[in-house]
Amino acid sequence: MNKYVVFIYLNQMGGAKLFVDAAVSANLTPILLTKRPREYTDIADLRTHKISSINFDEVIKAIENIGSDRVAGVFTQGTKFVPLAAKVAKSLGLPHSDLNAIETCLDKIKMRNFFSSDGESDVRYQLVNSAAGAHKAANDLGGAVVVKPHTSSGSKGVRICRTPEETSAYCRQLLRKNPEDLLIEEFIDGPVFCVDVFDGKALAVRRNYTPDLPVPLMVGADCPADLTEEVAEEIADYAIRHTNSIGYTRGAAAVQVVHLHGKNYLIEINPRASAIMGLIGLNSALGIDLPQLCLKFACGVPYDLEVEGKPSEHNASSIRFLVRTEQPSQSIIGIDEAKSVPHVVDLGIYRHCFFQGGAIISNSDCIAYVLSKSNTVSSAANSADTAISKLKMIPASKFHASLMNTLNFFKKTMTKLW
Repeated sequence: MNKYVVFIYLNQMGGAKLFVDAAVSANLTPILLTKRPREYTDIADLRTHKISSINFDEVIKAIENIGSDRVAGVFTQGTKFVPLAAKVAKSLGLPHSDLNAIETCLDKIKMRNFFSSDGESDVRYQLVNSAAGAHKAANDLGGAVVVKPHTSSGSKGVRICRTPEETSAYCRQLLRKNPEDLLIEEFIDGPVFCVDVFDGKALAVRRNYTPDLPVPLMVGADCPADLTEEVAEEIADYAIRHTNSIGYTRGAAAVQVVHLHGKNYLIEINPRASAIMGLIGLNSALGIDLPQLCLKFACGVPYDLEVEGKPSEHNASSIRFLVRTEQPSQSIIGIDEAKSVPHVVDLGIYRHCFFQGGAIISNSDCIAYVLSKSNTVSSAANSADTAISKLKMIPASKFHASLMNTLNFFKKTMTKLW
């Protein structure tokens, strides 16, 4: 009888199926603990177990009902659930990343203070607890800053503010909702790279692309980044030095770094595997199956990082996302034209984003993606850029958008009740 791998949250837009497939290929039965099982009915081979709340006691109770002796590993894709997954794994005597390191990475202020005391802080920052303090901090840091809530998950609540006045107004909004200290960092306006780290070793350095929006979305990536070997190695070494320094030496991490004028700036350390951009990029360009590697670690299965990569017919891959507009859309045209662009190998539409409007706040607002593979980074990137430009959103009428939003509201309400 197969053992279980227990998932605490899987990201439908972030490669959930890749982790389920990895579990099945390892002869494990994937089971997801969730409050809303119906949201995952379209993923074949995934079993779900409904729980009333995602917390330690409820998760342990669910695992006891499943049979704790049959659980080989515990894993999550959700940033905010990483500490919980590690605590549960520890209580079951299963492999997990260092809990103290996880908590330091996720506490934005704690992480900055850690590296500041260690002499490794490259980004100037201040802590504030008032709108007036935020205005002064923005002035001190050069005007353009990044505002980060103390313990928000991922990029939730994170915003780029271009002026002290904008910073003050936004911080006032945040402090009304939650009167905790806010982190104000200088905005380093340069190319963003992500170093995929595993067990203290760099698997790859990817180039990430962000739109000209207040929220720090990732709308594309090239794997590997189009850099000289020397610069890529410098960025990788920088990321590894920081993960090792903080004590995060086991499991997957995604380290965001800005490289500008020959200097590196640490943006954040995510103590989890990369989302869809990293998962696809690593596999397509380098033959590294990161979901499989993560599950081997979580389940205590031996692995060798030196031989995890498989030969690939391509040396580079690029992915680009189309972000919805504030005006609701009812469809996308240009799909066939995008698919016909040389080197494009995949195109996906996130139909749940149709008829959604309002402010863009996260990567869940992406409405489509294209993936390309080629022998060079520039060729793959050009193909992805060309293909995504072929996709056009068709605006929905106000009546149609209102009707669909009403139907979606009732659907979500019934799902929650169920």
